[in-house]
Amino acid sequence: MRCSTFCCAILFLFLSATVTAQSLVLRSAVPQFLRPGDRMELLLHVKNNSNKEVTGQSELQLQDATSGTAVDGWFQNFFPNQYFTASPADSATVRFPVEVPYTFFKTARLRYVASAAADTATVNALVPVLPNRQLHTQSAVHKGSGTFSIPQLVNSGENESLQQAALQVQMAATPAPFAYAALGHLLQQENPGAEAAANRLFAAGILMQFVGQQPEAANAMAKEINLQAFELVYLRQQFTAALHTLQLTQQASGGFAAWRGSNTDATTTHTVAITLARLIHRSAIPAAQHSAINNMTKNAVRFLIKSKAELSAISLAYLESLLQPADKKFSNAINISATLGRESLGTQAMMAMVLWRRGDTAQAKNVLMLALQQQKPSAPSLDNRHQLASETSLLLGAATLVNNRKAADSLILPLLQTGNPDGWQNPSATTGAAYALLVNNAHLVQLQPTSVQMGNLPPRTLPANAYFYTTTVDAGLVHPAAGNITVGKTGGASMPITVAYWQYFDEYVDPVNGVDLQREIFLCKGGKKTPWSEGIPVLLGDTMEVKLQVTNDQERTGLQLQSGWPAGFAPLGTTSINASIFEQNMLGAKRWWLTKLPAGRTTFTYRIKAAHRGTFHSGITELTEMRTGKALARQGIVKMEIE
Repeated sequence: MRCSTFCCAILFLFLSATVTAQSLVLRSAVPQFLRPGDRMELLLHVKNNSNKEVTGQSELQLQDATSGTAVDGWFQNFFPNQYFTASPADSATVRFPVEVPYTFFKTARLRYVASAAADTATVNALVPVLPNRQLHTQSAVHKGSGTFSIPQLVNSGENESLQQAALQVQMAATPAPFAYAALGHLLQQENPGAEAAANRLFAAGILMQFVGQQPEAANAMAKEINLQAFELVYLRQQFTAALHTLQLTQQASGGFAAWRGSNTDATTTHTVAITLARLIHRSAIPAAQHSAINNMTKNAVRFLIKSKAELSAISLAYLESLLQPADKKFSNAINISATLGRESLGTQAMMAMVLWRRGDTAQAKNVLMLALQQQKPSAPSLDNRHQLASETSLLLGAATLVNNRKAADSLILPLLQTGNPDGWQNPSATTGAAYALLVNNAHLVQLQPTSVQMGNLPPRTLPANAYFYTTTVDAGLVHPAAGNITVGKTGGASMPITVAYWQYFDEYVDPVNGVDLQREIFLCKGGKKTPWSEGIPVLLGDTMEVKLQVTNDQERTGLQLQSGWPAGFAPLGTTSINASIFEQNMLGAKRWWLTKLPAGRTTFTYRIKAAHRGTFHSGITELTEMRTGKALARQGIVKMEIE
């Protein structure tokens, strides 16, 4: 169904329509997204194409789009059935008042039905509910049957500011399904630039290899997590598109620009080259593209050798070791420094892998043992998840390479615990973790029949012949006791790996010193801008300007600034690109990717237009490090009323 000009001018709609009668045509006016606490009237326009007046009944049905469960009560859809009367060749508008619950963070399916005499028409809309607070993840991992817990959830009862999001449990017989599922979710992310393209290329290449080698397991996983990511046609399209982006962002020097139109830099080039080298190392490139990707990677390495002062010698040597057989000459010599023990665990792990691939196996084992002895067992916290994931991925890769099975087995569960339900902290962390897990063991084994129980909730039984199992407890049912999780006994010898993720919303973490973020909002009318504050009503059609000022005590690189607007507004302006800033409208937010943020004050602005009456909440405004996800500064939400 094609939206009318009016509909498209106001909002982009996710619509699929089924019209079963020529006399009735339906059109719904639905925001592109919603946020918790939003209140509005959802509009249904009923067009009467007959030559006589029509009176009938309309209905709004609300469902959880994932499970199909009715959520009318959650959304306070108290008047789901309403009458309408439409004159000949005219339309009637039906209004359904709803309020978005504070415990629903998924996609809602809106189904409108209109009936008059023997004629019936329906129209559907999918509307995601986006969070407006900071989402946190705590996790726990267990192998075999028995009970384990997420301590933070068990002890959460006294935290009055906390708001539940979900509790998800994932289970597999080997680590590989966790990696494949994470790569599938990675393909759903829409980030611009060379690093994002390299990660999508890696994900598509690995998943194409998986589907080709283990089609039965891939088909079973596709049914379990309901993603396109295991369809070969889709994967080939993703692979081709990602490769095209990389070809556009690689310069004649071999270096990669963060995005097309920006300047090449060693950090972006190294990140892309590592990802490509790992894909080559896994032999997961279709024959038709192998030569192009191989040459692309070699050219990137040559660029990095020329600019190696910007990278550590060990980082460059690790990259080369992924590409060079043991008898080939490397561009630089590697010596074990007396201060190696003071380097990061990830650096020590890379050194061990370089030494092993260069034939110095004894020294490689010694360096790995040094790193493992320094590793301090610790559960992932809100601040160290990215660092732990990166270090543990490299340590697992090194332990697998030097055939230290005991060490490798001891690292798998901690690595899984650093993730989240859709992967790891960011795409690069996801490809790094997936690579390490698949190098260790890329094969899948069916789960033995068992069950899992969260607290006193009813036990959930695994389906037959499953390779990967995932189950979610919705926010309204999550309670402290659910943090005690019991895995039932299995009938076979294999011990399932179970990872539990508790997600919740809480107060913002303290920003780092040296960065300040301020937000001002203006009402724009008649060429004038008037300061706006919460409580001042906005009229339908009004334009608002959001001004963000970042004050920075030093130059910083690789940042992301995001500002979420309320659902009742439509963004004005399109994508803007220059050498250091990539500006883009995302779902419900304006986002800037910054290769460099200078010291001092920098101003960012965008405009939105009031498009739907109601009370709406913005998302948070946040400045983060692009590669780690670490928050540098934040501003909270605002509530805006459109009359």
